[in-house]
Amino acid sequence: MAGKCGSPNCHVFDMLTPSTPAELADIIRSARGTRLRLIGHDSKRGSGAVDIADTQVAMTGFNRVIAYEPDELVLTVEAGVSLAEITALLAARNQHLAFEPHDAGATIGGVIASNLAGPRRIAVGAVRDHFLGFEAVNGAGVVFRGGGRVVKNVTGFDLPKLLAGSWGTLAALTTVTLKVMPAPALQTTLVLAGLADAAAVALMNAALGSTAEVTGAAHRDGTTWLRLEGFAPSVAARQTALMRLIGALAPVTFLDDGASRACWQQVAAGAVAGAARWRLSVPALQAASAVAAIAAALPVSVLYDWAGALAWIGAPRGAAATIRRVAAAHGGHAMLFDGADTASVPMFDPPPAALAALNTRVRASFDPAGVFARRF
Repeated sequence: MAGKCGSPNCHVFDMLTPSTPAELADIIRSARGTRLRLIGHDSKRGSGAVDIADTQVAMTGFNRVIAYEPDELVLTVEAGVSLAEITALLAARNQHLAFEPHDAGATIGGVIASNLAGPRRIAVGAVRDHFLGFEAVNGAGVVFRGGGRVVKNVTGFDLPKLLAGSWGTLAALTTVTLKVMPAPALQTTLVLAGLADAAAVALMNAALGSTAEVTGAAHRDGTTWLRLEGFAPSVAARQTALMRLIGALAPVTFLDDGASRACWQQVAAGAVAGAARWRLSVPALQAASAVAAIAAALPVSVLYDWAGALAWIGAPRGAAATIRRVAAAHGGHAMLFDGADTASVPMFDPPPAALAALNTRVRASFDPAGVFARRF
């Protein structure tokens, strides 16, 4: 039976909307014996099965911009501020979040909690690499802080990197500080036609290893995209170098700035056809082999990103055993992102016993009473 949130994976009976850390801490301290599910705009409702929760805590009341210092390339906002608002704020000063988050419906807290970066990750790093500091409330109802306002502020244990990707299971972020970057003046994308998967992956990795400074490398169904960004003279020079690398390997066309931006928004969205959507992470040069092994057993659709280090896979229901077996055999792992099977299949690969024990200890230190609903 579905709960108020409308999903069979979410049985929620109450909704609370705190707007200060003190209010949130009171809610958490009063939650002994119950489960709290933290949400922003609930844009990732379909990502993974979530513990049955007695209370849903909406973080959208934390919606203020605290400080934006364009000259220092630092932004501090409350965790419930929408990504769309942040994008507009930064664009007015020709700046952006360089890790290229794509889910405009998300809050910034949700972006950090999921640690899901877009195609530019190959050039600038993950979400956690731009996450400088925070204020949060742990499962004991204690307000705490980590990191700071500058990149070199971290001493001891790097708490921002721990909370990035924790999916709201360790603490409730209330305020976050991020490094922002100047937005590229323009971009262009080289479009190559006719390459098989293995050849495309090899070329994308060669391009990343070149002096062309490629900021996007993706491939699907015989079409390969390579993105260049920066000032016009630099882009032109690097385009020439990239064309020399490509040589006669495949015919090339070009996307202008507007078409290029639209193209990479589609890549970032990871759109593939299938009942379930998976994120396959393997060493890039193993990607084509891994996908071929999966495709030999299952009808799938595939989009390679990050030069092959990430493959979005659209698969039928019941594909978990095959996809995870192949991922492990190729030195990687697979995440069930959304779609079919989320109620019965773990979102992440089951960790080895030693890592599972470490995860349990970390969770217990942040949430000793098990207040926060877990995402599996």
